[in-house]
Amino acid sequence: LEVETDKATAEMTADVEGVISVVVAEGEVVNVGTVLARIEPAEGAVVKPQVQGSAEDPSVEILQVNGIALNVQQTGAGPAVVFIHGLSSSMELWAGLEQASLKGHTLISYDLRGHGDSPDTCSHLGAREGHDLCAIIDQVTTETEFHGAGSRPLVLWGHSLGALITLIAASDANAPPIGGIVLDGLVRSFSEAVLGRLRLMRMPARIITPLAMGTLALWDSRIVRLQSSEAASRVSCPMLMMHGAMDPIAPLKSAQ
Repeated sequence: LEVETDKATAEMTADVEGVISVVVAEGEVVNVGTVLARIEPAEGAVVKPQVQGSAEDPSVEILQVNGIALNVQQTGAGPAVVFIHGLSSSMELWAGLEQASLKGHTLISYDLRGHGDSPDTCSHLGAREGHDLCAIIDQVTTETEFHGAGSRPLVLWGHSLGALITLIAASDANAPPIGGIVLDGLVRSFSEAVLGRLRLMRMPARIITPLAMGTLALWDSRIVRLQSSEAASRVSCPMLMMHGAMDPIAPLKSAQ
């Protein structure tokens, strides 16, 4: 099922494994919220239970950072944890977190450039997003609307591209105080992520990847220069890395 939106890419999740049936015509333009497809659960499949949110309604606002607008959500009170999603996703990625276990913290998530409900801006695939994150941290730790963060160093948790952005922000010598970072599915370089995605799509990855990276270099040369190992050498706070042994995009060797 391919869905074309006004964003760079789109990602959808389901609460059960099964066979998908598309219920809209190809090329049809529909409103946000329209049911696009239905899933017939596979034999023996278990529907994932809906996670109950926190008792406190989250506050959502558009923040101006680095000359652009980003959609930011905050809930709870206490030491802050900032969640950074990956490519083609949105802050809805974190909706499945068990809120009860995170009680006593200020939970902050946001939509990256060109993702989710952040107003139309072009994604730079990590080349500029690290500076965006630093700017958000500045506001989290200084503005009163982000109550409860106080002066205690916060924790950053990034997934996939968000892990690379987290690492870039934490390695910035001018970054605000950071108590620790969690890197979930970090890749060594953006070219490695492109290679993994193309393999997942069963395309000639080793032929297409150099062409894709060359095109990206013409657009923003910083993208092809991003190296997680180099950035990691400049991080002074505690760092936890997590990798799935069978992850085809961010293989286990990326953590070594």
